[in-house]
Amino acid sequence: MTVKLIGNDDLSLTNGTIGESVKYMRFAAEKSGSLSDIQIGVGTGNSGNAKVAILSDNSSNPGTVLGSSGSTAFIAGMNLIPLSAPADIVAGTYYWLAFITSASGVSYISTGYANKYKSATYSSFSFSNDPTGLSDGASTYQIAGFGTTGGRLFQVIVC
Repeated sequence: MTVKLIGNDDLSLTNGTIGESVKYMRFAAEKSGSLSDIQIGVGTGNSGNAKVAILSDNSSNPGTVLGSSGSTAFIAGMNLIPLSAPADIVAGTYYWLAFITSASGVSYISTGYANKYKSATYSSFSFSNDPTGLSDGASTYQIAGFGTTGGRLFQVIVC
């Protein structure tokens, strides 16, 4: 069963971020597991394309790319975007969820979590390790990571 492992998935879907800007948000993982999808919440009337990623934490900055997606269309509402390959994460460890959109879209509120951002051209953008040139921000974005937690335990009795 897929469950939320990390991030925000409970903001109202109102404001929409400006496209052509990559955003990074730092979160502690709530659960350990295999993260397979990143969900973005998009405000009414917005649509376009998005790329998402999860990165390790490097001294409170985005570090190594652990998983990312290709370009995926989004519409208003909740959009679950699959990663190219799952990323294993550990509860209590900090990670960065990231996204870039081709147009206005991902919902946010103007206060909350620290984040980092920079302008980038969507069509040529790829997530990279230890990104540079980032500015500090303070908005909270509607972004969360979903996946599966550990496997089932069972007992085998041999007679």
